[in-house]
Amino acid sequence: MLEATHTGHVTGNALREQWVRRPRKIRLDRNIYRAHSVRASGGDPNCDHDFEPAPTVREADFAVWHCTKCGRAFKYDTWKSGARAKR
Repeated sequence: MLEATHTGHVTGNALREQWVRRPRKIRLDRNIYRAHSVRASGGDPNCDHDFEPAPTVREADFAVWHCTKCGRAFKYDTWKSGARAKR
Protein backbone atom coordinates (compact mmCIF):
# COMPACT_ATOMS: atom_id res chain seq x y z
CA MET A 1 0.00 0.00 0.00
CA LEU A 2 2.79 2.43 0.81
CA GLU A 3 4.48 1.69 -2.51
CA ALA A 4 1.41 2.96 -4.36
CA THR A 5 1.65 6.36 -2.65
CA HIS A 6 5.45 6.68 -2.82
CA THR A 7 6.66 9.56 -4.98
CA GLY A 8 10.10 9.96 -6.46
CA HIS A 9 12.69 12.19 -4.85
CA VAL A 10 13.46 15.41 -6.71
CA THR A 11 16.85 17.01 -6.15
CA GLY A 12 17.38 20.71 -5.51
CA ASN A 13 19.01 21.11 -8.94
CA ALA A 14 15.95 19.69 -10.71
CA LEU A 15 13.69 22.10 -8.82
CA ARG A 16 15.98 25.01 -9.70
CA GLU A 17 15.90 24.04 -13.40
CA GLN A 18 12.10 23.88 -13.38
CA TRP A 19 11.95 27.33 -11.76
CA VAL A 20 14.24 28.88 -14.37
CA ARG A 21 12.14 27.56 -17.27
CA ARG A 22 8.93 28.95 -15.79
CA PRO A 23 7.80 32.20 -17.50
CA ARG A 24 8.01 35.36 -15.44
CA LYS A 25 5.15 37.83 -15.56
CA ILE A 26 5.22 41.60 -15.09
CA ARG A 27 4.79 42.60 -11.47
CA LEU A 28 3.35 46.01 -12.13
CA ASP A 29 3.59 48.57 -9.34
CA ARG A 30 0.07 49.97 -9.58
CA ASN A 31 1.03 52.95 -7.44
CA ILE A 32 3.30 54.12 -10.28
CA TYR A 33 1.87 52.61 -13.49
CA ARG A 34 -1.69 52.59 -14.82
CA ALA A 35 -2.58 48.95 -15.61
CA HIS A 36 -5.40 49.98 -17.95
CA SER A 37 -3.01 52.05 -20.07
CA VAL A 38 -1.13 49.02 -21.46
CA ARG A 39 -0.31 48.99 -25.17
CA ALA A 40 1.32 45.94 -26.74
CA SER A 41 3.16 45.80 -30.04
CA GLY A 42 5.40 43.50 -32.06
CA GLY A 43 6.38 39.97 -31.17
CA ASP A 44 4.00 37.02 -30.91
CA PRO A 45 0.65 37.79 -29.26
CA ASN A 46 0.20 34.04 -28.51
CA CYS A 47 3.56 33.64 -26.72
CA ASP A 48 3.61 32.66 -23.03
CA HIS A 49 5.56 35.84 -22.30
CA ASP A 50 8.58 35.97 -20.02
CA PHE A 51 9.87 39.27 -18.61
CA GLU A 52 12.82 40.58 -16.65
CA PRO A 53 11.77 41.99 -13.26
CA ALA A 54 12.66 45.57 -14.24
CA PRO A 55 11.37 47.38 -17.33
CA THR A 56 13.58 47.48 -20.42
CA VAL A 57 12.86 51.19 -20.90
CA ARG A 58 11.96 53.54 -18.05
CA GLU A 59 11.00 57.16 -18.69
CA ALA A 60 9.22 59.73 -16.52
CA ASP A 61 5.90 59.19 -18.34
CA PHE A 62 6.02 55.46 -19.13
CA ALA A 63 7.87 52.14 -18.86
CA VAL A 64 8.25 49.33 -21.39
CA TRP A 65 8.78 45.63 -20.70
CA HIS A 66 9.95 43.41 -23.59
CA CYS A 67 9.25 39.68 -23.64
CA THR A 68 12.54 37.77 -23.50
CA LYS A 69 11.09 35.05 -25.77
CA CYS A 70 9.38 36.90 -28.62
CA GLY A 71 10.32 40.56 -28.09
CA ARG A 72 6.72 41.83 -27.77
CA ALA A 73 6.71 45.23 -26.06
CA PHE A 74 4.25 46.19 -23.32
CA LYS A 75 4.10 49.91 -22.54
CA TYR A 76 2.48 51.26 -19.36
CA ASP A 77 1.89 54.96 -18.66
CA THR A 78 2.61 56.38 -15.23
CA TRP A 79 -0.12 57.95 -13.14
CA LYS A 80 1.86 61.19 -13.37
CA SER A 81 1.55 61.19 -17.17
CA GLY A 82 -2.18 60.49 -16.92
CA ALA A 83 -2.71 63.45 -14.61
CA ARG A 84 -0.74 65.65 -16.98
CA ALA A 85 -2.81 64.49 -19.96
CA LYS A 86 -6.08 65.51 -18.24
CA ARG A 87 -4.92 69.11 -17.67
